[in-house]
Parts: sequence; C-alpha cells; structure tokens
Amino acid sequence: MNVAHRKRSGYSLLEVLVVMAVVGLFLAMGTALMYGFTKLNTASAWTLESLTQGRDMAEVWKRDVRLAQSAPKAPAGELVLELAGETVTWKQQDNRLTRLVAGQTIGRDWILGPGKTWVEFSPGDRPDLIVLRYGDERVNGRHVRGEFTALRGGDLP
Repeated sequence: MNVAHRKRSGYSLLEVLVVMAVVGLFLAMGTALMYGFTKLNTASAWTLESLTQGRDMAEVWKRDVRLAQSAPKAPAGELVLELAGETVTWKQQDNRLTRLVAGQTIGRDWILGPGKTWVEFSPGDRPDLIVLRYGDERVNGRHVRGEFTALRGGDLP
C-alpha cells in the first residue's frame, strides 16, 4: 500500500493547537475591546451628567442673580441674594454647591466634581455684576471647571 494515497481520518494535534491559539487570540482581543467600550461608555455618561448638571446649576443661579434686588456681604464661598419676598443663599458644602431658601430646611444641591473642589463668588467689572467660578484643587494650583456671569437685577447686554 502506498502511503501517499492513504486517506486521513482526522486532524493532527498541531492543526488543533493552531486553531485553539487563533480562537484564544480572538477572544482576548474581543475581551479587551469590550473592556475599552465599557470604560468609554462610563466616562461619556459621567461627562454628559456633569455637563447637564452644570447647565442646570448655571440657569438657576443666573435666574436668582437677575431677580435679586440686593446682594449683602457674605462669608467666603457664599452668596446671599435678597429676592422679592425671600432670601436665597448659595454656598459650598464639601464638593457640592447648595441653594438654600430662607425658612426651608432642604435645599438643592449640585455636585461640583470628585475630590477637593472650590467655589468663588466675586464682583465683576461693575458693582451689579456677579461671577461664579468653581473648580478643582490641584497640586499646582486651582483648575477652573466652570465660570458664569450674571447681572443683578437684569439681563446682560
């Protein structure tokens, strides 16, 4: 019997090992890809939530400043606004910015970010212009994450 004409009845061990290695490689690449997509999805969701909260906070803050009749002196990190019939206090508590209405025990909070944060209320170029800045404390100084300006008693030109 001639060996060249013999019919093979299965795969050799080497062929099976090569197929298993290729399948393992595809599984490893697929797992790494899925892990990357999961991290990207989480980061995108956090960024979107942060931007949405920042926009919401800015709208409420600007509305309060525009409706304010006066802004008495307040401690650092706080802003007191006298609106028609109520007093609203904006202040930092840990990594949150809180809006409290006088006479109410529960306020509204916005998360400023993870870690150590800061808030600053300062007058602008005009006495009725108020600026809200917030950001992160870093080793090399302060990093500004948001800055909003509003005109007390009216809209900006």
